[in-house]
Amino acid sequence: EARQGFPFRLSGAHLGALFLQELKDAPFTALFHPDDRESIVALLRSVCDDPTPVVAGVQASPAGLEKLDLELLVLPLGPLHTPRARILGSLARGQKRAWLGVLPCQELRLTSLRILEPTLTFRPEPRPLDPDAWATVPVGEFGAAGKPPLRRPHLTLYDR
Repeated sequence: EARQGFPFRLSGAHLGALFLQELKDAPFTALFHPDDRESIVALLRSVCDDPTPVVAGVQASPAGLEKLDLELLVLPLGPLHTPRARILGSLARGQKRAWLGVLPCQELRLTSLRILEPTLTFRPEPRPLDPDAWATVPVGEFGAAGKPPLRRPHLTLYDR
């Protein structure tokens, strides 16, 4: 979807607060300064073609105000060794600015780039689940209906 600028399928409230608008279906590349768009497209294409996550440093600010440093994490979604149709991104801020949520950010500027090379390959052996081996263990009085949650080997069930 590079021709459409890698449009958002979903964006969170904090990203909307940064730009003071809903970003669903908006092109991701349009958020960046024109000088950085070619690098962002290359970054996103590399994540689509190779199962390697990328971390980028980004700065944001309204015109003339103090910059906000952000960290962008871009992860490939989909099975290994196949073209990726989706990318998962996360934008984290290290500090808060008074303008955040009040004035819209004009554009993002790319400040750094790190490709996260895997150092260890982890492939767990698949094993079948045995529902008869699940133990129901109450772990406290947290349920809204006054019932304790049920504990399973891989999750906790709360009854409303």
